Amino acid sequence: MHNQLAESIDDCPPSAILIIGGDINAWIGTSSDWDGDNNTMGRFGIRGINEKGENLMQLLLNSDLKAVSTFFEKKKYATYRTKKGDTAGEEFDHTYDHFFLRSN
Repeated sequence: MHNQLAESIDDCPPSAILIIGGDINAWIGTSSDWDGDNNTMGRFGIRGINEKGENLMQLLLNSDLKAVSTFFEKKKYATYRTKKGDTAGEEFDHTYDHFFLRSN
């Protein structure tokens, strides 16, 4: 999927407003989860990274995309989803839905 998405991104003209959203099944964490000067992520969102998140981060960095959902603070009910089968409470799972924008 990442290769196909990268090809589609490359086909878009640099002047185009590029918005990508989807159920990516990746935990991408926040800026504090990544080493170095990673300006792809903001400081808000859900901490934690999985293998899919690491792969997705390479795509974001290579394509100059920003993970929009990590740049703005949101109320918990708008940020987290409950674990499957649980009712809303204090136990939360990671969010898989993400939106990315080209940083220009």
